[in-house]
Amino acid sequence: PPHPLLSPAMALAEAALLGTLPAVFMFIFSIVGLGRQPPKEVSGALQHFASGILLSAVAQELVPPMVAAKGFKENVAVIIGFSLGVVVMLMLGILLPEPEDD
Repeated sequence: PPHPLLSPAMALAEAALLGTLPAVFMFIFSIVGLGRQPPKEVSGALQHFASGILLSAVAQELVPPMVAAKGFKENVAVIIGFSLGVVVMLMLGILLPEPEDD
């Protein structure tokens, strides 16, 4: 929700700025990076960093409802949902293996 002291126009302007700024920088640095191949170490480090950010965002969304689950049915639902998610990820890893770089 917008800040209670901001007018709707100010809230819209703030949201537009917060959404536009990353998009502009992503576009600029995409142009800068065209045709350049980063070293494998840098590429791997960036991929690990991005996956850490993704896991953090998922945890921010999923952990509070899991902690707030009360009663047998809600806890079983959390356990089943988590387990199915792990199984799907493992199956994707088995069915879609990464090509070997020798």
